[in-house]
Amino acid sequence: MPPGGPAPYGSPPGGRGGRGGLIIGLVAGGLVLVVGVAVTAFLLFRKDDGGGRSATLPGGVTVTMDTGGTVTMAASGVSRPVVDVYEDFQCPPCKTVHDTNDATLRSLAKERKAKVVYHPMVIFSVEPMASSSTRAAAAARCAPDGVRWLAYQDQLFAHQPAESSNGYPVADLVSYGSGAGITGADFASCVRGQRFASDVRTWSRTAIQGGITGTPTVMVNNTKLTMSDMLSSDGLRRAVEAAG
Repeated sequence: MPPGGPAPYGSPPGGRGGRGGLIIGLVAGGLVLVVGVAVTAFLLFRKDDGGGRSATLPGGVTVTMDTGGTVTMAASGVSRPVVDVYEDFQCPPCKTVHDTNDATLRSLAKERKAKVVYHPMVIFSVEPMASSSTRAAAAARCAPDGVRWLAYQDQLFAHQPAESSNGYPVADLVSYGSGAGITGADFASCVRGQRFASDVRTWSRTAIQGGITGTPTVMVNNTKLTMSDMLSSDGLRRAVEAAG
């Protein structure tokens, strides 16, 4: 990791990385409080079949939201290499990785060099971070299509609250929609009512049980990139082109 670079969230118990604090993890039967680990753990959403909401970017790149919240960006016929991006909208290192690589990921899709799959995550920790993360993930699910999800993702990271704050207010999550071209009443109702919050928590149980424990994470054909590669658009591009 480069000097001064952000540490990944969700270090394993007993590890030296991450940030000291509490993790609240969702498991079957309720919340479990884990002490003395890291501030966060990331959770991978399942990808459900069917029911996608698609739109197309310039260059023929289609962006599809599936019914489980996963967002796939790829040109027609491109299936590999697969770049999986696991991110949490409340996670500061995730914002850094997003700011570094967003343009590169879109270029790789347009150049037909990668299929990019975004997995929105929830960071569980002491309040108010846990609730803030859930609110943001649930709000992103309210985007009407994949292209506007990408734009809303940009808005969430651009307005990411400080860790010491109360997190994303619901009213602000609604207002960020206008910056992403989302102004419909259904979006506002969905965000205010946190329509997908329960789904987010349910899918999170599956992720924890599967042992997913760190964020941000970028994988190329199921191989996890180092933090230095995640923090370098050139490093990401090299990894993708080598896998292609």
